[in-house]
Amino acid sequence: MPTAPLDVIRNSLTDLTSEEEKRKVADLIIEELRRLHEGVLARYGLRPAEFQRWRDV
Repeated sequence: MPTAPLDVIRNSLTDLTSEEEKRKVADLIIEELRRLHEGVLARYGLRPAEFQRWRDV
């Protein structure tokens, strides 16, 4: 069963100390994902096919 995207983000932030810090980092990750487009794939080391698979999901 796939894990919900927000749960994946939250589970990745367990090393952060405060809830406020976790919220700020989660918000930043979500914003970066919203801005993701084909023109910035190299910045993240992604290939167009990988990006397309992610969008399809």
